[in-house]
Amino acid sequence: MGNSEIRNIIRLLENTFDGSAWHGPSILNILNEVNAERAFKEFDNIHSIAELVQHMTTWRKFAVQRLRGNHQYEIGEFEDWKKILRNDENTWREIKKQFLQSQQELLETLDGINDLKLTELVENKAYDYYTMLHGVIQHDIYHGGQISLLKKQ
Repeated sequence: MGNSEIRNIIRLLENTFDGSAWHGPSILNILNEVNAERAFKEFDNIHSIAELVQHMTTWRKFAVQRLRGNHQYEIGEFEDWKKILRNDENTWREIKKQFLQSQQELLETLDGINDLKLTELVENKAYDYYTMLHGVIQHDIYHGGQISLLKKQ
């Protein structure tokens, strides 16, 4: 396939996630420097790094489900910012593993999508798939910046 818009979005997702991102370090470069102690460190009125990563994964799963035709899939209030019950190395490893899986699932799903899908409205939403996918990229960059700041605290 040539230089389609889906291919451009895939490249942006790859670069933002673990490539040579235009804005600075990729999300994985940022997370590779975060250990469990730092990931679960709590701040007043600010989500922990682990909570932010889990939240990013949740919205990537939303995008995958919607792209795969699950038009009823929604994210509830408690799913959006899930409470993390264990603050240990295994939990941090699992959160990162799920984040990596969300990237793989998103890329695999996009690989089977035609550019025409991008102009379709996401069911029960006021935006199209193009906007949703760029939203995932922007969402990752936004929270990546927060994580960069939190890991310096």
